[in-house]
Amino acid sequence: MLYAILGRDQPNSLERRLAVRPAHLERLHALLAEGRLVLAGPLPAIDSPDPGPAGFQGSLVVAEFPTLEEARAWAEADPYRGRQRLRGGRNLPVPPGIAGMTDRVALLEQRLRAVLAPEALDIVDDSAAHAGHAGAREGGHFTVRIVSTVFAGKPLIQRHRLVHAAVADLMRREIHALSIVKAQTPAEARSSIPGT
Repeated sequence: MLYAILGRDQPNSLERRLAVRPAHLERLHALLAEGRLVLAGPLPAIDSPDPGPAGFQGSLVVAEFPTLEEARAWAEADPYRGRQRLRGGRNLPVPPGIAGMTDRVALLEQRLRAVLAPEALDIVDDSAAHAGHAGAREGGHFTVRIVSTVFAGKPLIQRHRLVHAAVADLMRREIHALSIVKAQTPAEARSSIPGT
């Protein structure tokens, strides 16, 4: 069953959050590799994808666990929870009807942001252009442009593999085709802008 893990950060915990973030992301990557992660991401303290010093009010993780107790155990063991008591939290079952209504573009964005921390991300749903295609019944068609520091020093094929790995379990049911038209580092993206 799917469970929503809603973590609330304690006041003034941004520095501690950033210190343990790599370990937190490693646990999310493990869920992703097992095909159990539906979405994950931070909850900014202000209405901005980059809240700066305002920081975050918490995080949301929706993932599959055998029981509520196992979801709670996973949340309790997370570095964000840890000895420093960065946060409190709740674990809530997600009914199948709600899980089935999840927007595919939002799912893609959540996965890519959680795994690759892009500085820029553009996802276009091209599904309507493939409505008559037999495979389209199995999932949508999407085009992605992504800029991330994770791509530094990596050849294009490896960058594409990183993108595909981030959404691998969605390729089984939500995505039929994924076209990556750009996978750049921030420096490459800046140099491709005329006049820079």
